[in-house]
Amino acid sequence: MWIAGGRNRAVARSAFAEMLPRQVLERRSKGSFMGYSGAVYRRNKNAMRNFLLDGQLQAHGLLDTDALRRAFDGDVAPRDRSLTRIFDLCMVENRVRHQRDGPA
Repeated sequence: MWIAGGRNRAVARSAFAEMLPRQVLERRSKGSFMGYSGAVYRRNKNAMRNFLLDGQLQAHGLLDTDALRRAFDGDVAPRDRSLTRIFDLCMVENRVRHQRDGPA
């Protein structure tokens, strides 16, 4: 009963069928971390763009701002791993600002 009809967790799905949305009952996977990361990126794209282009890394000439603008202006495919570079740059920018300004 763990797997029935090609769907795993059949017992749990059956037990909670009346409470779960149909999408959850019928899904075959939970998605991926990259899918989640892409959603976070799309939701915060403008803030991340401003954070980097107005930040310390840019002020010290450490960013290729043209390439970064192109990246932000383009669309990111759902599983495009290049957006992890933008997350990494935001992490470094945050660290630099924290070191410069001290704890809030």
